[in-house]
This record gives sequence, C-alpha cells and structure tokens, in this order.
Amino acid sequence: MKTWIDYKSLNKTPITIERFKKTHPYNFPHVSIEDNFLSPNECEKLKKYILNHELLKHDWDYSYVIRFNISENSKKMFLYHNLGTIYKIFENIKQPGTNAYIVNTAILDNSNNKTGKHNDIKFHYDDTIEIKDFMDRNILPICTTVIYISIPENYKGGRLILRPSGNKNDEKIYKPKQGRKLTFRGDMYHCVEPFFCDYTTKRISLVFEQYKIPDEFIHKTHFSIRKR
Repeated sequence: MKTWIDYKSLNKTPITIERFKKTHPYNFPHVSIEDNFLSPNECEKLKKYILNHELLKHDWDYSYVIRFNISENSKKMFLYHNLGTIYKIFENIKQPGTNAYIVNTAILDNSNNKTGKHNDIKFHYDDTIEIKDFMDRNILPICTTVIYISIPENYKGGRLILRPSGNKNDEKIYKPKQGRKLTFRGDMYHCVEPFFCDYTTKRISLVFEQYKIPDEFIHKTHFSIRKR
C-alpha cells in the first residue's frame, strides 16, 4: 500500500517525510540512468511475456504486487510461478546491501481511450513493503528502479516527476524511453503524468523497490503475491 496524494493538487504541501524511515546511504545519488539496458528486441519479447502472464498483465488499478526477500526460496517461488524472466532482471539490477523487494508492472492506459482505467500514477512515496520501524515510521526503500518496456511513438505526457525535497521548486522531470533503466533514491516524492497518443496502446514498465529491512522484521517479507 502506497501513501498517495491527489495528482490534481501538485502545488499543495506533500505528505511530510517525517512519517517515513529513510534507509539509503548518505551519498546515494538522486537519480541514475542507463539507456539501452534492454535492447528493442528484448523489450518486445518482455512486452509479450508481460501481457500474456496472468500475474503481470493487469492495468495499474488491478495489478499484482510481488514481495520477496533475498532467500534461496524466493528464486524457487519465482520459477514456480513462471516468473523466472523477472527474477533474471532482478539479479541484474539488485543493489548492494538490500535484502527485501517489491516488484510490479506499471501498465497505464492511453488517456485518449477514455476507458476509465488508470492513465497516471499520483504523487506518493514508495512504502509498498508495509513495514514500520520502532518509531512507527513506514520504512522507505534504498531505491526504486524503473525499466521502461513499451513506450508509444509520438506520445505526449507520461513523464516521471521527482521531487527530492518534496517541493515543487525542486522538481526533476524525466521522459520515458524504451529500454531505459532509471533508478531513484528511496525518499523521492514522485508521480507519473497521464500520457496521450493517437492510437490504442499502453505504456508498460517494470518497477522494483529495493529495501534494507532490519533483521527482526525480515520474516515479514517472505515471498507473497497480492493484488494492489
């Protein structure tokens, strides 16, 4: 469960960061980008895989969230659920020092389709792991990694907006690009704009939240699959 704010209230004061426990190293970069992390051919194969997988193909409103930790059993569970392709990507993007993870697909509908389905992601902090520290603060990830799988041609909008301080005056904006891997620090307040294009299509990305959970709470991060 994420902590949301209405997208229409972009200029209002955000949810205070004091409600959350930061876990990133002090020198962790705000953002890092690697273009061509996946080739166009790899992206096309992954798109078909996602849209044909029962646990991955759902639009953002109805998507499943996969939670797991670094145990050997997690890999076996990924393979059991035909998610080995996702686990292989995870192995290539795993951050040192992390021990618990969330993975989900962000499949957003073209706003021009007027289907009533999600076409944006509202401002929020990533705390999907749903674990609090001893001061009742939601634990944030060290980082979140987004991999862009399918980005329509000639689209408008759909940009990732990051606010390192939670303030609009400190805003950073990034356009999605097929095959790009973008990692941002776990305390970033962020959203995804609605996107528009001239034909029926979807914007698809994979999202990995990477946490460092205290040992006394790690038992709460065993492999599980649940609806958002």
